[in-house]
Amino acid sequence: MMSKTRVRVRELFWGGFADDQQTVETIKAVWEQYQYLIDPHTAVGMNVYEQYLQATGDNTPAVVASTASPFKFSSDVAGAVLDGGELAGLDEFAVMSKLGEKAGLNIPGSLAELSQLPVRHQTVTSRDTMLDTVLEFLK
Repeated sequence: MMSKTRVRVRELFWGGFADDQQTVETIKAVWEQYQYLIDPHTAVGMNVYEQYLQATGDNTPAVVASTASPFKFSSDVAGAVLDGGELAGLDEFAVMSKLGEKAGLNIPGSLAELSQLPVRHQTVTSRDTMLDTVLEFLK
């Protein structure tokens, strides 16, 4: 038997998820329909909201708040809205620039400035050596 709290939570909340492919498709669909770039986290929210609408038929007005700049995830977002050939061989900063051109948006200053900063960490580790690597950083 479910507790009153659990029953009430199930009445008030609805949950879902979106896999990687659904996330990319949602970024692309929102761009094509609204000419608005969304980040992957917001795409998951939009996708789950669409699932909710289909499952419940609830047409109550809703707001999906964007959670991050699409430029923070420029490769993922660009992969959804640009032709793959446009991205071949580009580094993360060039991809960010292409994305800005496509959307007619300026890259946020804090992200644009990253290309001018020195790389602070060069360590690459495998899954098997992750614990040792983290412990080494903590010394």
